[in-house]
Formats: sequence, C-alpha cells, structure tokens
Amino acid sequence: MGALKIALEEGFDGQHVVVSVDGEVALDEPALRTRLQTGYARLLEIPASGGTRALEVSVDGVRRLSKDVDTESVGAVRVNRAPDGRLTAVTGGDLPG
Repeated sequence: MGALKIALEEGFDGQHVVVSVDGEVALDEPALRTRLQTGYARLLEIPASGGTRALEVSVDGVRRLSKDVDTESVGAVRVNRAPDGRLTAVTGGDLPG
C-alpha cells in the first residue's frame, strides 16, 4: 500500500488547522506554526491504496481548501497559506520521509 504525503508549509502562524482526507480527520492542531528552520508546519503521511482521495483543509473553523487528489499519479501535496489567508495546494514533487 502506498501513501499520500501532505506537507503544510509556509504561512501558518498559530491558527487552528484541521486536515481531513475522505471525511476522516488526519490532523487537528489548535495552534499550527511553520518552523522557520525547515519551512514546514507539519508533514502527514496518509495510507492510500490508489484512487481519488478528497483532501480538505480548514483554518480557524472555515474550510479554505478542497482538492481531489488522484493517488495513482500523485504522491504528495504541498499546502501553503498566503498572508491574506488564502490556501494553495500544489501536487507532485518529492517530500522528506
């Protein structure tokens, strides 16, 4: 079985962040912060046996990002938070771990 890696990267500064995959909570962090030394707030690895997975990221109780990820072709998703609070997700690339 493979894995879907999710990297919460730049721009998190103490917000309450919830990450769900297929409706199941994978992370519920009340004060998530990006570590300046690494550029990561958190790295998650979700078991994935293929197919499309529904990724949702909520910040401070508001759903900010929804993305369907085809785990047959994508192994990693990078999520960043802009200064205006907007979240972006980029698929692909290599992640540590």
